[in-house]
Amino acid sequence: MRFSPTLLRQVAAILLGMALVASAVALRQTSVEAASDATGAVIFDQPLGLQEAAEMVLRNGLHIIQLVHEIRDEGPQGEGPHWSGGFFPVDQSSPHAVATQYRASQRATQADLLAQATVLTAAIGDSPARIAYRASLASLVTGLDGRVVVRAEVRGSSQQLAALRGDPRVRSVRQVGASQSRSAVAVRRPPGLAAPLMAPPKENWVPDDNYVSVQPSNIGGGRYVSQDFIYNSGRTVDMTDGGGLEMKYHQNNYDGTTYFSRSEDGVRVPIVQTWSSNIPCSYLDTRAGNPLEEPSWHLGSNGDSGCWNAWSAGVWYDNYIRAYPGDADFDTSKAFPTHEQCNHLLGDCDTWAMFQDDYCPQGFWNTAVPIVSWHWNRFTGGDGGQPACM
Repeated sequence: MRFSPTLLRQVAAILLGMALVASAVALRQTSVEAASDATGAVIFDQPLGLQEAAEMVLRNGLHIIQLVHEIRDEGPQGEGPHWSGGFFPVDQSSPHAVATQYRASQRATQADLLAQATVLTAAIGDSPARIAYRASLASLVTGLDGRVVVRAEVRGSSQQLAALRGDPRVRSVRQVGASQSRSAVAVRRPPGLAAPLMAPPKENWVPDDNYVSVQPSNIGGGRYVSQDFIYNSGRTVDMTDGGGLEMKYHQNNYDGTTYFSRSEDGVRVPIVQTWSSNIPCSYLDTRAGNPLEEPSWHLGSNGDSGCWNAWSAGVWYDNYIRAYPGDADFDTSKAFPTHEQCNHLLGDCDTWAMFQDDYCPQGFWNTAVPIVSWHWNRFTGGDGGQPACM
């Protein structure tokens, strides 16, 4: 059968048109997917209540990754310990559902930390600092009744994030899109961009003692790591301007299994149930720049003014993270402190602007998990051969 040249040209034109349409549809689909896969950090102008913060985010069609709170315990002697933390809600059907889960999660956190405090006090003895620490744990639950939510990390389209900027309750919205997350290592460790100051001497920032506990949660249904550490009375704690501390914790994934779930979001921040800390200006750190074989779960303190100079000697600090169960019932891990320095060229001194400039030597997966308590001292080192750090 023969076809006329005119018919062939018409068929070719139709096929070309169909190809162009398909290409345009694919391009639009790609742009829609990219637009819907943006991660944003929403900073509130003033702290909000749990339901109010959740309602603002959900009303705009955004998914809540985590809500971050700050609690100040006002006691008879003035302002008490400052607890902050984050919660990753599962049920986001309503603001009320988010707030209900949040409170239940904090009760589980409080129960875990009270149990851990009892074990540690029995091991090392009681003291005014231990008593003050246990008393501060009450605010983990009672403090949620106020306006405490200061930040929301969310996922949605860039248009949905932009809509939040018009809300008078919002101070700022920072967006990190999916395309940026693929180069998160470059964002986290930009080449040639050194920290503006040298790290202070180790005697200024390394804690004296750190007690690490990795256990199943009492009522939370997950597994947690708790690091209790202290600078002994009489010491001068000086992170220097822009400096902060991260208490590192890694599990061994070289065999492909870990005690904690290794889930993470698009910018490599661990997906956990919750975290809580009483260190100054705390944040849940990203894994960007870390190998997949050494997943991390650790909290840091940023280097903003009022944070780097807010540390005290003679105070028990605690970093607590409750993760989802992983694919191993036993594992090995390592824990060690590092000093971080803020690069102010990158904006606020949060997880994306803090860069390691000094560290303590780390052991080679010398902490078995689960474990009731693993102890490290800066002069004598730790169980299992962890080196000292002076």
